[in-house]
Order: sequence, then structure tokens, then C-alpha cells
Amino acid sequence: MVVISILSSIMRRQDYRASTQDLSNKELYKIVIGEVKRRKNLQDTLAKVCLFDKKRTLSLMDIISDSVQPGMKGVDLGAGTGILGFAFLRAGGSYLYAVEHIRDLADLIEDVAAKLDFSSQIKVVREDATTSKFDMNFDFVMSEMVDTGLSQEPIVSAIINIRKYVNPGVIYVPQAALSSITILHGRKQLSAPVVYDNVSMANVSTCVNAMVEIPILKDGIADSARIDTKLIHPNGQETGRFRTLCYAVDVPLYFCVSEGDQKQTLFSKNRITRPIYEGQKILVHINYQYGRSMIGCFTLIN
Repeated sequence: MVVISILSSIMRRQDYRASTQDLSNKELYKIVIGEVKRRKNLQDTLAKVCLFDKKRTLSLMDIISDSVQPGMKGVDLGAGTGILGFAFLRAGGSYLYAVEHIRDLADLIEDVAAKLDFSSQIKVVREDATTSKFDMNFDFVMSEMVDTGLSQEPIVSAIINIRKYVNPGVIYVPQAALSSITILHGRKQLSAPVVYDNVSMANVSTCVNAMVEIPILKDGIADSARIDTKLIHPNGQETGRFRTLCYAVDVPLYFCVSEGDQKQTLFSKNRITRPIYEGQKILVHINYQYGRSMIGCFTLIN
């Protein structure tokens, strides 16, 4: 029985190696998620949760497959389970650096790479993607460390770091991020969405500092704002509002009592109600650092 088990394991590995280039992204996804499920000790990290968001993951895999040119050298920042990097290699990428500092996930990437016969084409870098140094320049940069408004997750810091190691004409996934704000009264929308941040990964800086004029469509009390982010990819493809990627986030609006005065939240015990009316235009100041919380960063000026 032991011999049969060993032979079966070898045959499964040979099957992977013989057919990896011919796998569809759905078949590749099935293999990786199967490996993850078999590891009972693998913690429920954000990377694992994101992998199980099938719609999100397959959409990104398809975008990568459509964007890769044969022979490209790529890097996956915050590689997680390695799924996007495997899609890159399957689509014709020649070599991949998978940057992942969590030990169990880095081990997983190396093990799955061996089963897919990618070991000679991949290097797992067990470091923080925001500070890693590389001995190679890249043609393709991918990362799914993205949250609404480019907040919370460190994609911007990682991208700024990797820009020191990219070739001219490098392709980014995502390529850009478009964030918008909608004024709310409770759950009621008082305005249409207005874009406040349209940023390209090729030249993104460290923070948002925008003053946005918003036309009001309905009477109400301006007490919060809904933030949406749409990711733009090569060839103009778009993603957003997946269960684990750029879902809409509601944040409190602060009211600037007077010029130079301190801000006071509308959700505080001493709540300041601020009625606004159809046809009015209000001015909102948005100021936060990418990768940090957006709470407290939206101020109603007038």
C-alpha cells in the first residue's frame, strides 16, 4: 500500500508537469485551492480568504494572462498563495520573484511551484514587499494588496519600492486606481459619485490631498461619505467591488466648524447636524496617506 501511495503521488506530480502550460486558469485555480485546503495548519490569512473569492481571483488571473508577453520577467508583491504568479508563468512569463514574508505562505508557494514544475522559474523572496531589494529588473509587476481608496493595504509603498527595479515599458496589474466619493445621509445618497483620486501606479506618490466640489441632488443631512475604488488594468480592463477587493466603504464626514477650528465628527455625542439642499454644491477636503485608515480624513468645508 505504501508503494502504491508513493507511485500515485509521483504520477500526480508528473501529470502536473506534463500539462501546466495547457491548463486553463480555472484548472490552475482548482489545483492551487486544492493544495491550500489540504494544509490544515495554514492560518486563515487575508491571502487565503482572497483566494477563496473565486470571482476576484479568476478575474485577476485572466487579466494577467491577457497582458503577459512571452519571456517577461515578473514580480508578485505580497504573493500570498502564489496564484497570480502561477498565472503569470502559465501565460508565458519566463521568471518570477514571489515576495511573501509569511513563512507558511512562502512554503506553500515553493511546494506548489514544484508540483507545477515551475521551481526553475520562480524565486520566493521571504521579505517585506515594501523594502525588498532585487538583483533583477522586471517587465511585469502585479499585486493584489489593494483596498478601497488604496487605504489599509501597502500596495503603494510596495510599488514605490519596486519602481527602482523595473524596465522601460513595464506593465502593472493593477495599472491605475480610480476612487470616488458619494455624500450620504444614513444610507440615502445625496449626491452622485464624484472622482477624487485618479492615480497611475507608474507615478503614484504617498498620499491623497484633494479638494472636491460635489453637487447635491437631494435634501438631507451630510453625515457620511461612501468611498468606491475601481481598478484599471492593462488593455483598459476594470475590476472592483468584489467581496474581498475594493468593496464600497462608508466613512464619517467631519465638519469644519470655522476656519482654523478643530474638526468635530458628526457621529460624536455632541453631534453637529449639517443640512444640505438640492442644487447646492459642497466642498470636501480629502487628505490621507495611502496604506493607512481613511477614518477622520474627509472634511466638509462648506
